[in-house]
Amino acid sequence: ELAEKISVDSFRSFVLPLRVQGLSLKQILETYPQTYLKGDGVLDGAFTVHSDDGVFTVEEASFESRPPGGKLQGQIAGGPLAAEALGAARDALSDFHYEMLRSTGALAADGAVKLSVFLRGNNPAFQNGRAVEFTVNIEDNLYQLLHSIRLIQNFSPDALPKS
Repeated sequence: ELAEKISVDSFRSFVLPLRVQGLSLKQILETYPQTYLKGDGVLDGAFTVHSDDGVFTVEEASFESRPPGGKLQGQIAGGPLAAEALGAARDALSDFHYEMLRSTGALAADGAVKLSVFLRGNNPAFQNGRAVEFTVNIEDNLYQLLHSIRLIQNFSPDALPKS
């Protein structure tokens, strides 16, 4: 045992640039509680964590897939891409073989998350395997999302009134 405890006194503000190598897309997708998207591949990237008086933000987050890319498989019957107007995207993503996945994002102090994902690849069964490019932009509040996840995980059907 090297130490029983390591602590830092009076460390209220900092800037911490981080690099991440070998991040598993499969693990990321399995961690987020959803059932409509599976995938694989390896990502490398970097981001900067800021703390100002205990309030954390993330800036300049950027991740990119390693060659040769990977696969994304969407079963999107009831997910956010279920709308009929998004039929071509839904069909292409049902078995998407990407050669490039690039993501950028940021987390503000109030929990606002901005995420942009670019995909380039094809689905062999979609329009004779023609090349497809997607850009998806997502804005959400991380703190509200985490609160919702906690509520769902703690929900018990036994708590509902019997009819």
